[in-house]
Amino acid sequence: MVRNYKKKTDRKPNTPRKLRKGLELLKQGYSLRVAAKEANVNYACLFRLSKKTKDCKTDSEISDDALRLSHNSRSIFTNAMEESIAQYCTDMALIGYGLTTLKVRELAYETAMINKIKVPDSWTKETIAGLDWLHGFQRRHPQLSIRTPEGCSIARAQAFNKPNVEKFFDKLAEVMQRHPGFADGSRVGNLDETSSSTVQNTRKIISPKGVKQVHKIKSAERGISVTTCCTVMAYGMVLPPVMIFPRKKFVNHMLTNCFPGTLGLANENGYMTKETFVSVLNHVIKCTNSSKENPCLLLVDNVESHLSAEALTLAKENGVTMLTFPPYCTHKMQPLDVSFFGPFKAYYDAAVNSWILSNPAIPVTIYNIAGFVKTALSRAGSVETVTAGFKKTGIYPFDRNVFKDSDFVMAQVTLQPDPSCEQLSNTEKTVSTPPSPVPESSATPSEDIPSPSKENFTVPSDRPPSTSFISPMEFKGLPKAKPKADKRKVRKKGKCRIATDTPEKEEIEAKEKETKEKKTKREENRKKREIKRLTEEVKQTRKKKTRNTRELKRKLSFRGEESDDTDGAENDLTVNTKDAHHPEKFDGSSPPQQAPQEGDYVLVLFQAKDSKYYVGKIIKDVDEAGDYEISYLRTAQKSNNMFTLPNVPDLCSVSKSDIKAILPQPCHHQGMTKRQKSYISFQFDFSTFHLG
Repeated sequence: MVRNYKKKTDRKPNTPRKLRKGLELLKQGYSLRVAAKEANVNYACLFRLSKKTKDCKTDSEISDDALRLSHNSRSIFTNAMEESIAQYCTDMALIGYGLTTLKVRELAYETAMINKIKVPDSWTKETIAGLDWLHGFQRRHPQLSIRTPEGCSIARAQAFNKPNVEKFFDKLAEVMQRHPGFADGSRVGNLDETSSSTVQNTRKIISPKGVKQVHKIKSAERGISVTTCCTVMAYGMVLPPVMIFPRKKFVNHMLTNCFPGTLGLANENGYMTKETFVSVLNHVIKCTNSSKENPCLLLVDNVESHLSAEALTLAKENGVTMLTFPPYCTHKMQPLDVSFFGPFKAYYDAAVNSWILSNPAIPVTIYNIAGFVKTALSRAGSVETVTAGFKKTGIYPFDRNVFKDSDFVMAQVTLQPDPSCEQLSNTEKTVSTPPSPVPESSATPSEDIPSPSKENFTVPSDRPPSTSFISPMEFKGLPKAKPKADKRKVRKKGKCRIATDTPEKEEIEAKEKETKEKKTKREENRKKREIKRLTEEVKQTRKKKTRNTRELKRKLSFRGEESDDTDGAENDLTVNTKDAHHPEKFDGSSPPQQAPQEGDYVLVLFQAKDSKYYVGKIIKDVDEAGDYEISYLRTAQKSNNMFTLPNVPDLCSVSKSDIKAILPQPCHHQGMTKRQKSYISFQFDFSTFHLG
């Protein structure tokens, strides 16, 4: 049969009222066709119904359910069975573990297999319920819908529980009893930060059908974020925001076209820090005119930057009472998150889109963000929006019972029972109730229920199904977290507290002092390790240098003996071999005793702020001024003892006093390429000279 059947005739359906009238006419003696015509029902339906109810003597014995003609003869599940599946889907969605359409089809197949219900062959072949059944299931249960869920972290689901909420309202009631002026909401505010980026979030647009990809222009792949700190008051007022730019220095044109009274700040990353929050708190005190005679209540989250010792001291001196929310509960309990930031971001994205349409091919910069924030803040900061957030969270008007038990169902997954209470209850059960014998004919549910995995499913036989239906809640149940073993050291979480109270303030100051001491100690240890590492490197360098010097002495000594036998006159023209073997005795402070000649390679000193030595070749002897013309060599990149002549000669005239040594004749490098063959080296230790 088709999925959505369309009627071919205009005949109206048989209602229970019409069928009841037809049965009364039959009892009065009318014929079947006459009674059907008078009641305006089909005579065949009236005939089947008369046979079905012939044993009923009075009309009260005939229920409306019996008069409703059922066309579900080929349905797989009964109405009660489908209701249990729908209820299980609802329960899973409420605790944050909602089922997708694929999982619902798998659940239907598991339910049919466990209860030995006959299913179509396509279900057995694919081990999953069909799409036709899913669409019919949705049509029969209109209270269920397919929605895109909003992500919620495990920490938030676990932290938003009844004890944490009750503790917050206890603290809030305590603060309001101290200061009766907070009760009217005129001195109660909420502060929090949000990110304003140069790249907007994409919204839905109108586009032609059939196009696979639809694009929306944005300024960049990843935008630059500016922190916008908003403060709202319980009576509907929005204070001027604070904008923190990711720059080292703040300049005034960052706030071009900003909201009146906006405070601009800057730091390296653009985030809220302890130092920045002090300036933000001064801004709030200025806007609210807070003092000890005119105090105010400021609700903030448990971020570490909000709870510095300097900020708490400033708040206490100016009559600001700071109350923190329970950790990971701001998505439900903070007015800004509940009612304000949603429309604010929507209006912000709309402002960015409008600017891009008016300025095509021009990217958005951080200097445009202040104008977008002004537009979004003006539209989202209505009195109705702000007051609705405080009312929904129960802060103003004060309502500690604003959250029902159904709001805490997500915390039931990770809620662990008290081990002592659980052990006591198990002991009482063991003592009070003795085990009762189980009849052999009856089996326990665990024996009848097979595993819900697909591999264990078998096609049920044609025998009649079991009279007792096993619902998904019985064979699957709701997810439950296993108890965790406290093996690792967990960072201490924040808590709901009146941060400006003296005990809480002293605790925060002590913790901050301890953190600074640990940081100082880590820095000292790091410096010690660095000094130790550098000392080891110096030792290794000295050992390596000594080893290289010994190796060089050995080589020069061997070659010096050969040169003495072959050509003794050549050594007289160069630096003394003894000086080359022992560079520590030749420091280059005085010129060579023998006059350099054309074609010699020499070591030249350039005296400046950082004196350096250069290797060159004399290409012209002494001129009228007594200077030598030298063509300088370049040092190889990977070795200080390898040199090459540049393609463009580097010529310069130097005096004889700048020539500090006459080098030995060079050794040409035996390489494979032309560049490698152009390298030359000298049997001379340059390690004591700073070569340029």
